[in-house]
Amino acid sequence: MTYTTESNVRSLTGLGTADIGASDMAVFLKYADADVERYTKKVWTGQQTREFLGRGDGTSDVWFTSLKPIVASSGGTAPTDDESKISVYLGGSASALGTALYTLLGAEGRITFSQIPDTDEKVEVTYYYRLDPVEQAATFFAGAYCFHRLGKALDKARLFEQRAIEILREFGRRPRLIKSYT
Repeated sequence: MTYTTESNVRSLTGLGTADIGASDMAVFLKYADADVERYTKKVWTGQQTREFLGRGDGTSDVWFTSLKPIVASSGGTAPTDDESKISVYLGGSASALGTALYTLLGAEGRITFSQIPDTDEKVEVTYYYRLDPVEQAATFFAGAYCFHRLGKALDKARLFEQRAIEILREFGRRPRLIKSYT
């Protein structure tokens, strides 16, 4: 699996096959994937399995996933608010009340509990997410390799690499928990 495509890189950079051949591009896509994984220390699959959101404090009813938007299935693109598309675990077990316990706003990765998790109760969730930031970062990394290969565009290569890193840094800054006293 690669995080981006040759078409995405060519569209971003404006470089054609006369500038960068398909075989070089294939190598750059692999390098870009490795850069994303090295920087994030993670292989991106589009699914979080039992992501630890935190421990209940007896007052918080709104929790956020680290990745968003939440989508209905692997490869999905549209955010979903369908609670049945995620699995919530409280205290290590699947929620006994099922989807009656929470509502989902997939675009924000927000889960709102109708029954607040108990103090010190572990809250976990399994869900699918869209890989847009990963794809964007990989596209910029691959573009940087293209410009580096051209030799005369090293400043542009550095800008593309910096943009990829910036995307990944922003991707890592997601709200996790909001206190709500309703």
